[in-house]
Amino acid sequence: MKKILGVILVMFFSIGFAQDQPENRFNEAEQEFNQDSNEPTAKGPVVAYGPGNPGEPVPIDDYIPLLIIAAVGIIVYKSYTKNKALS
Repeated sequence: MKKILGVILVMFFSIGFAQDQPENRFNEAEQEFNQDSNEPTAKGPVVAYGPGNPGEPVPIDDYIPLLIIAAVGIIVYKSYTKNKALS
């Protein structure tokens, strides 16, 4: 039971740490690109610098705590029925 609790806590805190990004990591590259685009350049092929647009937020991020609670519930239910069957 201690191992299960440890795994759940590690998963919970790693997800919380991963979601704690105060700033978009692409802002720096976008600012550099915008500064470079203000300068006049020779006509030729246009090369885009930096990564692509990250897009809209993923809607599943709102349900991560619910998914964790559901997973823990399924684990507890299965372990309870397994122990009951062995008795």
